[in-house]
Amino acid sequence: MMQRLCSMFMAAAIALPANAQQPEAKERISFRGHTGSVTSLVFLDKGKLLASASNDKSVRLWDLDGAKRHGTLNGHEHGVQALAATSDSGTLASADEKGAIKLWDVSARKERKTFPPLKGGVSSLGFSPSGKILASGGGGFDKEADKPWSELKLWDVEQGRQIADLDGHPTRVNSLAFAPDGKVCWRLGAWIAWFVFGVSRV
Repeated sequence: MMQRLCSMFMAAAIALPANAQQPEAKERISFRGHTGSVTSLVFLDKGKLLASASNDKSVRLWDLDGAKRHGTLNGHEHGVQALAATSDSGTLASADEKGAIKLWDVSARKERKTFPPLKGGVSSLGFSPSGKILASGGGGFDKEADKPWSELKLWDVEQGRQIADLDGHPTRVNSLAFAPDGKVCWRLGAWIAWFVFGVSRV
């Protein structure tokens, strides 16, 4: 199902020329409602909706055209740290600081499924191009062992079960993404290295 590590490269900072004109950013819309810090954002429905996750344990949906709240997804018992959406925007995934991952029906604004809890907090999520597989990444620090640990899992979305375990990395998985061809990439903590694995039938 997976190929061995096939790519690792260092990222380099890209600087604009000194004489390059900086684009001016202007605020278009301001949303208010969360009572905790916002931790993750994702666009839905071709940019018509915006989903926001917060440490107040909620996920909120915002109507960008009407500049108003479209709905609130409650169910997490801890601060929500990560969001991801399928390409058709039909399903939204959310994960909290204690390892709970939930799937939501966006149109009905209802919880579809909760995955078995993980060891620790989930800091990143990503759907495969088909939406059939969800990747979750996270980690923490083991005080007794005096070293960091990480988790990277692949989940069957329909069955709600874990199908692959890519743990064993030196530090927290801070971000991840699927390429159009189904390969999954992730970034490790302070490291600026990308690791790429092939995943079949995703």
